[in-house]
Amino acid sequence: MQAASERMERAVPILERPEVKERVEQVRGQLEELDVQVRRVVQERPLVAMGVALVVGYALGRLLARR
Repeated sequence: MQAASERMERAVPILERPEVKERVEQVRGQLEELDVQVRRVVQERPLVAMGVALVVGYALGRLLARR
């Protein structure tokens, strides 16, 4: 447990770096744009969205069941 605490203490200063903060903000903006796009597609084509979710869920289930 102590090792995890020490790793977190080292990671915090990295997150305070300006370039890391800037990149985090860029990624956050991209994720927000993706969220808007996905929500629009789901609203416009709910059956297609359900079909995609079904296929992805089935494929993941098959892959994970093999382990």
